[in-house]
Amino acid sequence: MRRDLRRYLEAFDGMRVLVTHDPVDVYALADRVAIVDAGSIVQMGTLAEVAAHPRSRYVADLAGVNLVIGTIDAGVLTTANGVRIVIADAPTGPAFAVVRPQSIALHSGTDHGSPRNIWPGTVTDIDRLGDRVRVSLDGPLPLTAEITAAALDSLGIRPGDSVFAAVKATDIDAYPA
Repeated sequence: MRRDLRRYLEAFDGMRVLVTHDPVDVYALADRVAIVDAGSIVQMGTLAEVAAHPRSRYVADLAGVNLVIGTIDAGVLTTANGVRIVIADAPTGPAFAVVRPQSIALHSGTDHGSPRNIWPGTVTDIDRLGDRVRVSLDGPLPLTAEITAAALDSLGIRPGDSVFAAVKATDIDAYPA
């Protein structure tokens, strides 16, 4: 069905507006998107632009990434509640930072190797998606991590368990707010 609709839309020479609540439709059919929240357009752009540089937590949630808001000075983003994030190649001033769930490693202890960013968290939710698992964490920096099912089994974590999230400074994308 989407394939037929895509062909029809591509053959039409005028402006096309498609309204959907299904992210699969968006990825299959859209060239550009306008994200609406509470009746107002909050961000517009190509799918790649919106996913790479969300301008609100709502848009970040739709894109499936973690968005952190704060101020960067000397390569360190500080959030309103005082969480510090080391970021390679960071701008200075008010900024957004995207942490992709796939870039987050979860550990049961504090020995994490080279990542510059380590935060404690409490597991609030575990969603299995085939061989991948999304683990939601609450804490000073609420995050969603994506790990393999094998890693989840190895860690043996459940909702309510304490873990540490580790992210390399080079895996965080920051841009001016």
